[in-house]
Amino acid sequence: MPENGNGNGSRPLSELVRDHDLINEALDKAFYRAVKLHREAHVPMVFCEGQKVIEKDPWDITIPEKYADLEPFRY
Repeated sequence: MPENGNGNGSRPLSELVRDHDLINEALDKAFYRAVKLHREAHVPMVFCEGQKVIEKDPWDITIPEKYADLEPFRY
């Protein structure tokens, strides 16, 4: 069975995809890493609210304590 990304290969990918908690956790981490990157770069984040595009200062977004130690994305 191919490696599924959780480090031990214990769960098949088809099972992981149905694990909504795992998916939500990954999305949260990605979002808060993006917030940190925008803070470092001193650029606003862009969101869509309704049918309007808005810019938001990343310092106005609260990062929960459990994500405080995440490193921002590096490209």
